[in-house]
Amino acid sequence: MDTLRDFLRSAFEAEIALSPQAAATLGLPHDRTRLDDHTDAAWLRRAELLETQLAQLRERFPAETLSPAERLDAELFAARVDRLRDLTPWRYHISPSSPVDGGPDTAAGFMMSRHPVVSAEDAESYVARLREVGRVLEELAVRLDTQRRLGIVPTAREIVHLRNTLKPYEDGPLLTHLTAEVEALGLDTAVLTAAQSVLEKEVRAGRDRYSAAIDEVAARPRTDDGAWSLPDGDAYYAASLRRWTTTGLTADEIHRIGLDAVARIEDEMHEVARAAGFTGTAREFGESIRADARFRYPDDEAGRARYLADMEADIAAATAAAPRAFRTLPALPVEVRAVEEWRAATAPIAFYEPGSAAAGRPARFYTNLANLAEAQKNQMAAIVYHEAVPGHHLQVALAQELPDVPAFRRHDYSLGAYVEGWGLYAERLADELGLYGDDPYTRFGMLSMQMWRACRLVLDTGLHAKRWTRDRAVEFFAAHTALPRADIGKETDRYIAIPGQATSYMIGQLRIQALRDRAETTLGPRFDLRDFHDAVLRDGALPLDVLDTRVGHWIDTAGR
Repeated sequence: MDTLRDFLRSAFEAEIALSPQAAATLGLPHDRTRLDDHTDAAWLRRAELLETQLAQLRERFPAETLSPAERLDAELFAARVDRLRDLTPWRYHISPSSPVDGGPDTAAGFMMSRHPVVSAEDAESYVARLREVGRVLEELAVRLDTQRRLGIVPTAREIVHLRNTLKPYEDGPLLTHLTAEVEALGLDTAVLTAAQSVLEKEVRAGRDRYSAAIDEVAARPRTDDGAWSLPDGDAYYAASLRRWTTTGLTADEIHRIGLDAVARIEDEMHEVARAAGFTGTAREFGESIRADARFRYPDDEAGRARYLADMEADIAAATAAAPRAFRTLPALPVEVRAVEEWRAATAPIAFYEPGSAAAGRPARFYTNLANLAEAQKNQMAAIVYHEAVPGHHLQVALAQELPDVPAFRRHDYSLGAYVEGWGLYAERLADELGLYGDDPYTRFGMLSMQMWRACRLVLDTGLHAKRWTRDRAVEFFAAHTALPRADIGKETDRYIAIPGQATSYMIGQLRIQALRDRAETTLGPRFDLRDFHDAVLRDGALPLDVLDTRVGHWIDTAGR
């Protein structure tokens, strides 16, 4: 009889077989001529598969027959199926432009970062996948048409973003990328002629079909910004909060948590401003920093090179300091990259892309240099520590390398509150490790990043549950942060497009910090930060209630 681990391995392989892009990301065997299926039938096929697998698991492996470790595996597998079941009724409410859920620009990103071209065969399969791009755009057009018929229509600003996601298929980066690879390898350039033909026929047809679908919704966009204005919007938003926070917190509760966090962080920012000799408000101190040329990079090639070099130096410093807070560090390296020009308009300020030892691909920390003139040096370090070390890279890469943990757990990036909560926790941990030094400006930059995420709790719930207008959200943001107006607008539009996602950061951080406070109080002088972090990280990403249980058990055991 197969063991539970054998069953879970087979179940994961069956699920991954539905997504050639996920398989490629993980370095697993897959059809290298295919991209993912974006039809409704594909969503339902995956949901049905997971429900069948869960029924089989419960029939073949009753809970009372399992070891504690196996019970955790079974519990997490069931929770994963539950989350998909909870989200399935709302699948058409999800924006097709969301990078979190796979918008059209993600196909281009996949082609250029996860389809290596190191042989003639690779180049030919790249062309085959170009044909698939046309199909993907057709499927997304059908999705947009269906959403429109259901009364789920994007706002005018979301429509602008939808149009921007088509730029990779208009400006030629896909062909430029392949050309560079082919010429570097000295391959037959006939493959470039074939790629050009595919771009002009299949890809253009898909792009035109999707553009026409955008035109249809643009004729009558939604005029209210919140999820409440969508069909059954309140129920959809409640499901979104469950999805992103992995808790039962209500919108009102999260809104209050956010207001309290804003007030608390504002007091910290006042203290730092006073330490720097500034007599005005924290917001005025932030504005003075933003107006000071000392804290900005030149918006030229030299400035961009300096910016990237400084980020690499910060990662090196954090990696050197990490053994003081962690017993184990990941083997997989992380590299800094500038966001490509073709997706700079739609990409966030920074983001992390997991690597794969099996695929021979390092993790990548992308930073968006499109608005370098507005980037503030004193905030840069906190961004690095969130996205790389000791943040996302340390957590995600360690999870990938966990021994004796099923693959579905090692590669689960859907648990936003845990993953983003750890990233935000890492920003403050860096301060404990002395990575901001004694510089009040850099520490103020870290607090500014914390304030940004506290504002997210208020704005997300304000927009989607309390019927705030976009203008009100922008004004609240501007009143409590020194972010440039352009970034404030871009951030607010992101919250509108992905209801609930913005709440995951601070809800997760607060839960991790609460567990740490409990451990320090309970264990007293026996508390070891390295052991606490091991307890938080050793199981991979977890729903917050499971994290409570697991770390709580460690605290109780260590306290005996």
